[in-house]
Amino acid sequence: LAEHGKESLRDRLLTAEFLVYLIVALSVYMPNALREVLRCVIEGLRTLGYRKGANISVATKGAISRARTRLGWEVMKALYEQVARPLATPKTRGAWYKRWRLAALDGTTLALAYTAKNEEAFGTHASKEGEGAFPLLKLVALVEVGTHAVLRMAFDACAVAEVVLAEHLLPAMGSGMLVIEDRGFVGYDWWRQVRGTGADILCRLRKNMHLPVHRRLPDGSYLSV
Repeated sequence: LAEHGKESLRDRLLTAEFLVYLIVALSVYMPNALREVLRCVIEGLRTLGYRKGANISVATKGAISRARTRLGWEVMKALYEQVARPLATPKTRGAWYKRWRLAALDGTTLALAYTAKNEEAFGTHASKEGEGAFPLLKLVALVEVGTHAVLRMAFDACAVAEVVLAEHLLPAMGSGMLVIEDRGFVGYDWWRQVRGTGADILCRLRKNMHLPVHRRLPDGSYLSV
């Protein structure tokens, strides 16, 4: 909060510190109503002796919405980047192959609420049936296999290529990691960037991609250049 100049400058029912806890809890308890999550956070912080716990219970949905607008997104992004890390231990099933920690890289699209600002920022997807009904956000994530921990993510307008967004994930890769990729990430320039982090790559190829056989190996595979 201090780093991004978002500390509470005056006494509020919903302080910036409390709001960060609430946003994290809303993500953890997504099926629950906002007021129920608010109650759980209040009780938890009261147990810790949080000084404002007695007053926050009067907060309305409108007050919470305005407080989230004041907080913005930068604080939560910085917090996520500080705490997101691999969680698998050597005993975690499905998280390892031989000496490699397994990580999967893939992209998806998420439908957003239809607003003029969302449409301008992210665009819609057109098909033979016509223009899409909702703005779409293109998201690419690097996920630890076995724990499903999201190590890093990037998103932008739906027209942005996944391999372009994937460049923002390179800082989360490193030596001892095997990055499993889909066919959309095939390409020498991209592979060179991944190898530059120390990570290794396992990637699917399109059926129509023919690679020259440089040298056949005893297990039936071959090397190509």
